[in-house]
Amino acid sequence: MSQTSWNKKLLNAVENGELHEIEKCIENGADLNHLDGSGDTLLSNAAYYGPLNIVQYFVLLGADLNKITISNRKTPLSWALHHGHVDIATYLAHRGAQLTILDHNPLICAVITGQTEAVQYLLQSKVEINNSKESGLTALNWAALLGYLDIVKLLVEAGADINYVNKKNKTSITYALEADNLDVVEYLIAKGCQVPWPEESEESRRIKTLLSSLNIIHQLISLDSDLDDSNSPTARCLSSAIKSEDFATLKYLSGKGVNVSKASLLEAVRTGNLEITEFLLSKGCKVNQIDSDGNTPLTNAVKSKNINMVRVLVNAGSDVCKVGQSGRTPLSVAAELQNLDLVKLLLDKGASPTIQTVFIEAIQAGNRQIVEYLQQKGASVNFMYEDGGTPLTKAIQTGHLKIAEFLYEEGANPEVIINDVTNLHLMNYVTNGNIDMVNFLVELGVKLEVVGADGSTPLTKAIKIENFQLVKYFIEKGANVNGVDGNNKTPLAVAAENCYFSIVKFLIEFGANIELAKSELTAYCSWNKDLAIYLKVMNKEISNTVNVLGSGHDGSDLLETKVEEEK
Repeated sequence: MSQTSWNKKLLNAVENGELHEIEKCIENGADLNHLDGSGDTLLSNAAYYGPLNIVQYFVLLGADLNKITISNRKTPLSWALHHGHVDIATYLAHRGAQLTILDHNPLICAVITGQTEAVQYLLQSKVEINNSKESGLTALNWAALLGYLDIVKLLVEAGADINYVNKKNKTSITYALEADNLDVVEYLIAKGCQVPWPEESEESRRIKTLLSSLNIIHQLISLDSDLDDSNSPTARCLSSAIKSEDFATLKYLSGKGVNVSKASLLEAVRTGNLEITEFLLSKGCKVNQIDSDGNTPLTNAVKSKNINMVRVLVNAGSDVCKVGQSGRTPLSVAAELQNLDLVKLLLDKGASPTIQTVFIEAIQAGNRQIVEYLQQKGASVNFMYEDGGTPLTKAIQTGHLKIAEFLYEEGANPEVIINDVTNLHLMNYVTNGNIDMVNFLVELGVKLEVVGADGSTPLTKAIKIENFQLVKYFIEKGANVNGVDGNNKTPLAVAAENCYFSIVKFLIEFGANIELAKSELTAYCSWNKDLAIYLKVMNKEISNTVNVLGSGHDGSDLLETKVEEEK
């Protein structure tokens, strides 16, 4: 499918709110900057149609937050407001999205974009303070929703009605409570805001509990502010808020002057909470912290397969190659998890210095798709590691035939694998009956005369485990049918010793020397008259070599009796 077709499919997926289809289109080459017929970006369309998770997806991929529509001069934030998507508008505003003067009255425009000085200027100009437009929210509603306490204070001091019920039948405290903006809730109540719910309602009980909790937090903060001491009251309160994903308390602590930049980003990443992680990063939290296992927040995000968290961290400057003494690199973990999307993302963000180490780990994991991708991105198929191994030896060692074949096709040098270790692998694969891997090794040049730990050659080992297919394979590949193994036994001797009639017959027909297996054949024939007859029929002189005579129950010769019966 052409890129044009993928772009069209992508736009349809955005209009239908199908995130999975959107991801598929992007992975197949659809253009993130594609414009529709009206000149709107994909992000503008997502803001227009919703839902929020699609908007978040495009933002994390780096979509332009402030691209203005060619035809009607609207930004993504403008479209979100125009269609009443308050959650999308809030998300975009917090990430720095802008409006244009054509969208809203100037005051609401300044509030939504958090421009405190502009709000001050406009209030001095006597603008209509309680007006709402399109979304139905007043300037104070927006400030309470977005958590801009300084702007809330400016608006209230300028005369904004804190109890104003808007077109959605909501007041400013409603929005503050919905958004968990505790400092705004606290301020509005202190200013005499009426709680718009019955005394025994869930909302009223929540506010009472909230005020009680805020009082406790005040007391903790007043006791100390030493966040370097992890056991201090403030540090414990901060850690608890992060672990329990209590964004409201976290924001409140920050608003009260607590230096949240000293908080553990590691704890936030472990929860998987993007909102808290982004908040901590915006407050200066260190993105490359190392945990007790030697891993960074980025590595932990990769471990949890949270690709959106990974995007947030790398966009915030996380070192994609950093690792502690006992830790793992992000790329290494992604390869082990066999997650190609994460592998691609990390390499795109600069993880290539760790690619050769990860290459061997991907081979061991057995994911050919990732191995091929790493090779395309620069991993060498002939790199020699400290232990003397290569990518090809690792593929052979772990039994990943398809990967071994791929490496060989891409130029892996087979000569480096012809050693004692590879010989051992050949014997192991013979024992396991893996004829495909055996064939691969033989084709690469591993000798058929190698001797294993038990003294067997590949051929005699195949005979011992009664693998007729491998026996025939080795003979056809030129194994010496009369060669002796480390135990000074010929293949025929081993077959007779183990009483494998079919293999004995096959070896003799391929020229096995009976004289070299005389004692073993004699012992076998002493109780197996079928073999005795076969040998007599095959060679009338056999009795001169092998004693195939034995006493029958009536004292007659078994072989001669059997031959007479055959006549």
